[in-house]
Amino acid sequence: MKSMTGDAGRNTSSDDAPETGWDEASDACLVRASQGGSDSAFAELVRRYQRRAYRIARAIVTEPAGAEDVVQDAFVRLHRYLHKVDPERPFRIWLGRVVGNVARDALRRQRVRATESLMDVAQSLAIPTGADPAEMAELRGALALAIARLPVSWRTAFVLYDVHGLTHTEISTIVDRPVGTVRSDVCHARRRLRGALAHVYQDMCSGG
Repeated sequence: MKSMTGDAGRNTSSDDAPETGWDEASDACLVRASQGGSDSAFAELVRRYQRRAYRIARAIVTEPAGAEDVVQDAFVRLHRYLHKVDPERPFRIWLGRVVGNVARDALRRQRVRATESLMDVAQSLAIPTGADPAEMAELRGALALAIARLPVSWRTAFVLYDVHGLTHTEISTIVDRPVGTVRSDVCHARRRLRGALAHVYQDMCSGG
């Protein structure tokens, strides 16, 4: 995970570590088998990519229950249109695009979101150390609220890049926006968050 104040190394611990080691040849075989009617092959694709799909969905819709619904709907849609999937192209890219589309559809249907659901995102971000627990809780709460108030495109790019470790290119494919725009969205989000949290840092330093 990158610090929101710069391009320092990403956190590689626990659930926020970037996913690596894609077996694209094996994925291609599973896609072909699924297209041939193998339910077990498709079930294996779901098992492999369910976690990634959830991460993408959660970055866009934010609520855990809503993200789970998006993931389920996305895999249903993938199964329905499996004949259109090109086995020669990375399955994760196709999946990301479908999940992104389903998530944005869900977001348009329901714009009201609970900001408390972003607390776990705030927990995973780089937070300055040395403050007492009450101050840390205040800072994380302020960060969660600031993330919730970001424009959807900024928040999506920021969470996928800084929290979940996706590349700008992967995010570009998911959200269907140019890579340069994704980079700009991340920068805008970081700048907005730094500004929103400035008063909290000041209070901590002054002891107020």
